[in-house]
Amino acid sequence: MVFSAKESVFKCLYPQVGKYFDFLDVEIVALDARNRAFRFRVLADLSDRVAAGFEADGCYSILPGIVFTYVSWPRRLSEGKGRIEC
Repeated sequence: MVFSAKESVFKCLYPQVGKYFDFLDVEIVALDARNRAFRFRVLADLSDRVAAGFEADGCYSILPGIVFTYVSWPRRLSEGKGRIEC
């Protein structure tokens, strides 16, 4: 699940920052099993818009044999620090 979550973070953030970054540059800091959500934090400065300490949420679902994770670029970073509805 963590691998899938970090892959979703990369696929969401790469177009925003325009440069490669490593899985070690992101950590999963919270997991909410009830709402099937996770929170991630960026550990390195990736761009002016995505600096170290940037946090946002993602969603996940685990089914037999399948792990699905989802992260989207927050519409308004100032509202809710990147919260999305799962």
